[in-house]
Amino acid sequence: MPVVINSDYQISIWRPFGTINLKLLVDELSEFAKLEKHMPKFNRFADLTECDFSLIKFEDIKQIYLMRKSVYNGPIVRSVFFIKTDLQYGIARMYQTLMEDTPIIVDVFKTKKECADMLDVPLEILFP
Repeated sequence: MPVVINSDYQISIWRPFGTINLKLLVDELSEFAKLEKHMPKFNRFADLTECDFSLIKFEDIKQIYLMRKSVYNGPIVRSVFFIKTDLQYGIARMYQTLMEDTPIIVDVFKTKKECADMLDVPLEILFP
């Protein structure tokens, strides 16, 4: 599930799909952390609408938070999650709450317009 970088708008776009588990998240975020070391400041967007989070537990989210907190030491950036289900919302909100003490500001939205507005990018950049 590769991350697409739009350098014109300084944003990464990630569209994971299918059943999500801790190993997949750790693998994806490890790759993402490598990108962060070589790129200037950029915001993040993740379209989680095609994900099944039924295997994710709070301890998994906490482990991801601890990983992100320990590896990211860059400038303040925004990370926006687009979700559609209550389970996706709950998982994303847990992560958002944990990330409050990091330079990664997490937002969770159920509408495409809110995502684009928060990231200050045209809607078609996030949703071609």
